[in-house]
Amino acid sequence: MTEVVNTDQQEFWSGPSGLSWIEDADIMDSIFINVVRLLRERAGDVAGRDVLDIGCGTGAVSLSFADAGARVLASDISAPMLAEAERRGAGRIEIMLGDAQVAQWPRRFDLITSRFGVMFFEDTRAAFENIAKGLKPNGRIVFAAWGPFEDNIWWVRQRDLACDVLGIEPETRDPHAPGPMGLSDVEWSLAQMAVPGLSNVACERIELMMSFKGSAELVAQQALRIGSGAKLLLAHQATEVQRTNYAAGIAEAFREFETGDGTFVPAQLNLFTAQAA
Repeated sequence: MTEVVNTDQQEFWSGPSGLSWIEDADIMDSIFINVVRLLRERAGDVAGRDVLDIGCGTGAVSLSFADAGARVLASDISAPMLAEAERRGAGRIEIMLGDAQVAQWPRRFDLITSRFGVMFFEDTRAAFENIAKGLKPNGRIVFAAWGPFEDNIWWVRQRDLACDVLGIEPETRDPHAPGPMGLSDVEWSLAQMAVPGLSNVACERIELMMSFKGSAELVAQQALRIGSGAKLLLAHQATEVQRTNYAAGIAEAFREFETGDGTFVPAQLNLFTAQAA
């Protein structure tokens, strides 16, 4: 039986939020295609290498590495999302349902990577200690996580518009709580990664573009389903009028990034790297 300590996240990603990512898998892959490209670039040649993708979701990173010739184990805490990754992989990847904080890895890896999958741990330091056990002696880690909330207009504009529509004040957030911004504080995050088994732990701030294949209205439709605004709308049981007003506001707020080829929204990420000690 799969051991899980982070039951809150398992329930969250196995529920409506996880299902929305499954329904929008192709759209989400497009939005974050530059994050996958970044991970592939920093990983280098992975042909014939063993790669572990933590928090694999519907499998975009896993499939990219498999296409490059890697032997990929795709791991996630959400059974529905993992099943979708397996379906999309069509035999090209191996899957593992588990909580990376306590998972017993079936083998060791040349590379452990993640696209937005390592910010949700119940105990971040314990999770990195366990992840380090999965590295081969010369293995490496390359993780992409969100940078600070206030530096990411995708998050800030959603929150501000949702609060305006709902007539509420923004809540004070714990920057270290499990969630999308769980590794946004670089100094704190590097301290959590200073564990036995890891060396040369570092973080680089990266700016890249979120790539929406459509107009600002597509951005608005996605903002109704994922992100800080969508979370507030759900929590406060927004009316249909409020949702409509929010979507209209989002489309207007992101219109400046619209081009003839799509809508490209700048994002700030933290790229964490480390080596086996």
